[in-house]
Amino acid sequence: MQVDSVASCNVLPRKFLPKNKKKYRVAFAIIDEDYTPLLGSSAAQQMRLITVQKESILQVSESVVEVDKSVPPSIMPPRRVPSP
Repeated sequence: MQVDSVASCNVLPRKFLPKNKKKYRVAFAIIDEDYTPLLGSSAAQQMRLITVQKESILQVSESVVEVDKSVPPSIMPPRRVPSP
C-alpha cells in the first residue's frame, strides 16, 4: 500500500480487498487494473500513518506573471548534472 499525503482519494485494485483483522471505515475506488494500492491523505491521517503539523504549512499567496509578447519563446538545452 502506498501512502500519498496529497491524494484526495483512495484506490484499491480488486485483488487487494482486505482480509486482515484491523478495520477502518475508508471509502475506496475499486479498480480492475493492477495498480499499486493508494491511500490518500485523509485515510492515512485517520489510520495515524502520517500526521500533518498545521503550524509547519506555509501560506502561499497568488502572484501575477506578466509576459512580454514582443520576446519570442525559446527552449533551452537541459542543464548538465555534475558528477561526484
